[in-house]
Amino acid sequence: MAYGSGDVTAARSIAAQALELNRRIGSARDAAFNLNVLCVAAIEEGDLEQAEQFAEESLALFRQVGDEREAVAATRTLAFTYHSSGDHERARTLHESNLAEAQALGFKETEAGTLGSLAMIATEQGRVEDALELGKQSLRAWRDLGSLQGIAQSLCGRASALARAPRESGCRRTASLLLRGSARADRRQRGLGREDERADALNDPRSAGRKRLCRSMGARPGTDDRRGRRARPRITRVSAPRRRTEGRSEPRGDRAPS
Repeated sequence: MAYGSGDVTAARSIAAQALELNRRIGSARDAAFNLNVLCVAAIEEGDLEQAEQFAEESLALFRQVGDEREAVAATRTLAFTYHSSGDHERARTLHESNLAEAQALGFKETEAGTLGSLAMIATEQGRVEDALELGKQSLRAWRDLGSLQGIAQSLCGRASALARAPRESGCRRTASLLLRGSARADRRQRGLGREDERADALNDPRSAGRKRLCRSMGARPGTDDRRGRRARPRITRVSAPRRRTEGRSEPRGDRAPS
């Protein structure tokens, strides 16, 4: 509770007291959980050497009691401590072996999270195409689990990889298309209406509807206007044309304001 409220110091103090008690009564599994909390708190406080020790001890206890699920999760935490200390290769190696184990055991959440961690490392190492592919797999896994938080984290990670891509590289455009497609899929999953999808189609510079909209405004998609700005009219809502009344034509609702 203390850690969840952001009070890392209090969380570390409470976990240390609980750890002492669980060691005294011989509850190894509970002690392992306490050590995991201490590890995360130490990372937050920048005490990475102590965090690594807590993570290794927590992992050893989970393996001792035969808790495979928590052992896989604790291994990921240990890899994260390596990552936090700047040892990317060591973290990558441990994440990759842990990913294989999580997949073999069917631990979907750890699999999704580990794919995201590997994508983060790839981004920081400049392996943008690897980062985008790993991020895509992580996003798919979180979608299968229905985790909105996981989906959001994956999209942020992929946006970070995209930001590091050279402007002249093809992966920039590829990633932007993937992110756009991901956003649309999430909107459909949330049940947004047809009009929102039509608005997106007109905001897509490659769509025929977008080209018609630009022509109606005296601009062409992808060209500069006289003021030197990109001609990119945007709309947020699409509605059907209104009927003629009293011999004159009503303004169309799908035309952007001038």
